[in-house]
Amino acid sequence: MILRIKNLFSKIFLANLSVIILTGLVILIFAVNQQIRFLKENIDETHKQVAHLLARDIEVYFLDQRWPFETMKEISQMPNFVFLWIVDPDGKIYLADDPQMWQKKIELPQEIFKLEKHQILIKDSLFFKTNEKIKTFIHPIKVAGSKDSWFLYLGISLKSISQATKKVILDSFCLFALVSILSLGLAYFFTKKIIQPLKEMEKGIKIISDGNLDHQIKLETRDEFEELAKAFNQMTLAIKKSQAEVDKKVKEQTQEIREKSINIENQKKAIINILCGTRSGKQ
Repeated sequence: MILRIKNLFSKIFLANLSVIILTGLVILIFAVNQQIRFLKENIDETHKQVAHLLARDIEVYFLDQRWPFETMKEISQMPNFVFLWIVDPDGKIYLADDPQMWQKKIELPQEIFKLEKHQILIKDSLFFKTNEKIKTFIHPIKVAGSKDSWFLYLGISLKSISQATKKVILDSFCLFALVSILSLGLAYFFTKKIIQPLKEMEKGIKIISDGNLDHQIKLETRDEFEELAKAFNQMTLAIKKSQAEVDKKVKEQTQEIREKSINIENQKKAIINILCGTRSGKQ
């Protein structure tokens, strides 16, 4: 019985532990995905704002017929900056932070011709010089003297996102390890709370099975275990009462048999005495 309870303890403990860990893992994965998504959206939104401001400044520079070198220099010092190009409607790079890119021609994606004035196209790509994964922010700009839109190309490295993602994942795994350790304690606590009443029931049943019908199983768990113990105590009292009645009936029947046996013995003696007296009179 003790072995069976130990096995039951292991099963309940593992079941509780599995449920707690799986629940924590699902919540953790969801939280990590949400955090990473929020991080990417925040970075995208930040650089969209930069592209908006930069496009407006460049439009002013062109209107004043000045080169926006100071603005381009400030932008080039921004964290995660990769490149900055001003591209004409034919795909020729008119200005760039890297002088080697000036007058180079690039292929323009068809989507940019559908952009409104304040819309931005964000594309994931590889930077041809380093094969680094980047995000390219393409913003249409209005240049004085041109009917067609020009375009601002802003290349941003994804290293910061990758590093931040790794940090979030690492922190999440550390948190998961801590949650797992706490889960062990919680699983043990809840399992022990379930198994302890069973142990008390086992102990009481053994005492009663040894013949002590006066023993009462005392459980104050305020749950089904307590109700079960009360029902078992009532059953024990019913067995005790039934056994007392049986003992009483057996005793009464034994007394009755004894009295009948004595009467029969007395009658036997009386018959023998009568027979003996009859023989003596004849002689």
